[in-house]
Amino acid sequence: MGSVYEPLPETSHIRLLQVQVDQSSGDLVCDFKIVRLDDAKPDPFTAISYTWGQPAPPASSIRLSDGRVLPLSQTLTDLFDALRRRRWHFAVWIDSLCINQHDAKEKASQVSMMGQIYSSAQELLVWLGASTPEARRAFHFMGSSRPSTAEDAPAPDESLAAGLKLVLSILARPWFRRVWVIQEVTLNSGVSMVCGDDLVGFATFQDYVFSIWKFLDDWHDYDDDDPRIQGLWSATRLINLRREFLRQGFVRYEILLQAAFYCEATDQRDAVFAFRGIGEQDRPVPPPDYTVPIGQEPHYSEAVQEVYRKTAVALLCHGPSLDLLALGGIERPRSPGLPTWAPDLRYLAFIEPFVPCDIAEWNAGGPLGISPELISPGRLKIQVCPIGTIDEACPVFDAYSVADQKEAMERIFRMKSTLPGSTQQDCLGQLAMDLLFGLDIDDLPAGPVYHEYFTEWLQWLRASSSQDDLAKISHNKYHRTISMRVDGWKAFTTLRGDFCIGPACAEVGDMVCTVPGCRLPMIIRSAPGESGVSGTFEQSIIVSWCYVRGLMDHKAAKSQRMMMAVTLQ
Repeated sequence: MGSVYEPLPETSHIRLLQVQVDQSSGDLVCDFKIVRLDDAKPDPFTAISYTWGQPAPPASSIRLSDGRVLPLSQTLTDLFDALRRRRWHFAVWIDSLCINQHDAKEKASQVSMMGQIYSSAQELLVWLGASTPEARRAFHFMGSSRPSTAEDAPAPDESLAAGLKLVLSILARPWFRRVWVIQEVTLNSGVSMVCGDDLVGFATFQDYVFSIWKFLDDWHDYDDDDPRIQGLWSATRLINLRREFLRQGFVRYEILLQAAFYCEATDQRDAVFAFRGIGEQDRPVPPPDYTVPIGQEPHYSEAVQEVYRKTAVALLCHGPSLDLLALGGIERPRSPGLPTWAPDLRYLAFIEPFVPCDIAEWNAGGPLGISPELISPGRLKIQVCPIGTIDEACPVFDAYSVADQKEAMERIFRMKSTLPGSTQQDCLGQLAMDLLFGLDIDDLPAGPVYHEYFTEWLQWLRASSSQDDLAKISHNKYHRTISMRVDGWKAFTTLRGDFCIGPACAEVGDMVCTVPGCRLPMIIRSAPGESGVSGTFEQSIIVSWCYVRGLMDHKAAKSQRMMMAVTLQ
C-alpha cells in the first residue's frame, strides 16, 4: 500500500482523502490532496475518530482516480457506505489511510501533529460502527428530546429508564475504551456521534451519559467488567477531561496517564503518545517514535518500557509535582524491568487516586522541596518524610462477601488506636468517614446523612448470617459507596498509631511516608541491598499510595519534621 503515497513535505502538511460519489454507479472515486494546515484558509475537512479493530483481511477497497486502490477494513467499509448515503462529495482525514503506516518517520511526524489536525478539522465524526436495531432505538431516543439535568428534576418514568438503558448499551462499543479518542474528541468543538445512518451532537450525548448516572441506580444488575459499565466510566472520564482542557487549555499529564490505565491501544507506546496534543507542552515527555515495529520482541517491549521510564523522568524531574508516584508501585501489574516509580501503562488498572485527591483537596506532602535526582536509568533519589512503619493489618475488605466484610470490620474494631474520640458516636462517625475517604457516591464531600447510611449498614452487617443477606443491603448508599472506595484494600495501623487504608499488598514493616510535592501519602518497602538483605529504607521500592487519617491535609503533615533521602528502584 506504500506505493500510493507521495512523500509529505517536512512542515505541517497532511494528506486529505477527497471523495466523490459517481452518481451513475454509486462507486467512490478518491484522490489524495496534500494540504498545509498553517495556511490562512486551509481546506475544510472532516476528521474521523473510530476503532481500527483487530487485524483482518480487507473487507473491500476504494479506487483512486489513477486506478490504484486502497484496501478497507470492515469498519471503514461500513463508514464509507454511511458517508456516501449522506453526501455526494467530501474530504476526510482518517489516520489509517492518510498516514503511510509503513513509514515510521512519517507516522511519528504526523502523530506529533495530531493536536493541530483535530483542532483544524471543520468537524469530527465519531464513528461507532454499523447500526443494529437496538442502536437505532438508542439514537432515536437521544434525538427525540434532551434530558433534564437540574438537581430537582423529577424521577424518571419507565420510558426514560428504558431509553437510558439503550444508551448504556451503546457505551459497550470498543470506541469508548480506545486511548486515542480522548485527544481526538477533546480538540474539536464540532463533534457528532454517528452509528450507521444515525447521528447526535456530542452535547446531547453528554447529557444522556450524565442522566444514566442520575437515574439508573440498579448497578447490582451489572458486573464491574461488563463492557457497558466500563464504557460508561470511560465516556464520563472523556467528558471530564474535555471540560478540563476547554477550561485551561491543557490537561496535566498525571491525570491523562491515570486515564490511560483504563484504555486500550494497539501500540502500547500510544498510552503516552496519544496525549501529546492536550498535555502540558512544557514537560519534556518523549516525542512519538515508531522505529521499533510492533511484534519484534524483545526489542519492542524494551522500547515500550523506555518510553514509560523517560515519561516518568520528564514528569518527576521537570516540574513542581511528584503526583506521578501515586500511579506507580507494585500494587498495579508491571513488568519486572520497569522501576516502581514509573507507571506501567500496559496493564488495565481501575484505580484513580487523583479523583478523591482533587475533590477533597488533599495535599499530604505539601510543596516540592528538592527535585528528584536520577542516579541511574532505574534509580531515582527523592526526599521523604517518614510517618511510621506498618504494625498491624486487617483482612482485605470484600464488599461482595458478607463473611469477609464481617471479619474485616471485627478486626478494625479490635485494632488499637482505631477509634479515638470522646464518645462512641464520635468514634463511629470518624470511622464512617474514613472508610469512604470522606466522599459520597457521587465523589462529593459526604454529608451527615451518610452517618445514617453507615448505621443501617453496620446493623445489617452485625445481623447478617449468610451470603444471601447481601440482597437486603443493595439499596444502601453506604454499602454501594464503600465498594467503590476500599473494595480489595485493607485497614492497618502504624507503630505510632496512625489509622490507614491501603492496598492488599501492603505488609507489616512497610513504611508510610509523605513526599514533598506529592499530594498523596505513599507506602515504600525496603529493597534488598547488594548483599540480598533488607534492612534500611535507603534503597526502596514503591508499594502504593494510601489514605492516612489526619494526614491528608498538609497542615497536619507539617508536624513531621524529619526528612530522609531514599533511592527508589
